[in-house]
Amino acid sequence: MDVHLDDRQPGEVPWGALAMATLTALPLGAWLVARGWLDFGTCGLKELAGLPCMMCGATRATLELLRGDLLGALAFQPMTIVTYVFIVLWGLGSLAALASDRAVRWTFSERDLDVIKVAVVVLPLANWAYLIGAGI
Repeated sequence: MDVHLDDRQPGEVPWGALAMATLTALPLGAWLVARGWLDFGTCGLKELAGLPCMMCGATRATLELLRGDLLGALAFQPMTIVTYVFIVLWGLGSLAALASDRAVRWTFSERDLDVIKVAVVVLPLANWAYLIGAGI
């Protein structure tokens, strides 16, 4: 994988900054749930099969993160918190590049793409296995 800065093209969208901006809705939703103003109900998969879905614990993890408890957040939903961190880093890099009229470019080799494809399947399954084992 190669990451580098290039000149920004007119009208080019800073995707990382936009992705980071969407994260503001997640803590807001968690805060609304904590205040009792919003209720997502019980996870349907957990009700039907007794197993957590792949995203079970995401709201609780976000609330823990908002309270400043990173380890507690990771315990509830590791994949969600790692995704938050990735998006924030990508967004900050994108904003920094935008401020200097540059753009972040990512180039992937075929091997990199193969690793990404495997990770997209394996990591959510590993996270799900963790959730089941942890009784989330």
